[in-house]
Amino acid sequence: MWPRISELLVAVWLLAAPSLLPGSGGESWSIALGVLAAVFTLMAFTKRFRWAHLATLLLGFFMMIWPMTRPMPLSPVMQSVEICGWLLAMFAVIPSRSNQPPERWKKVIAIREGQGLER
Repeated sequence: MWPRISELLVAVWLLAAPSLLPGSGGESWSIALGVLAAVFTLMAFTKRFRWAHLATLLLGFFMMIWPMTRPMPLSPVMQSVEICGWLLAMFAVIPSRSNQPPERWKKVIAIREGQGLER
């Protein structure tokens, strides 16, 4: 679950960035993208929507590309949006249960332990 927690922290940063960074431009977008990232991440915590982190991946790609279409120089908030897009995309490709073995392996281990087989 650590990748989803990391995504949630990035979403919190996106929500807080407009009030912490100087300059203007992109404040409302940062808040909207932060809300979307938080919603997708919280959905990924549930078993029903465990693949919602892939929506976070798409959101991350959008956040990487969209600031490049804006006039230069980018405001600090827009630079933050772009960097957070990279972070979200990197965390989104990591499975939620990356610290546990796959379900099929768990079944094999349970069968071996039930039969008294050594590994």
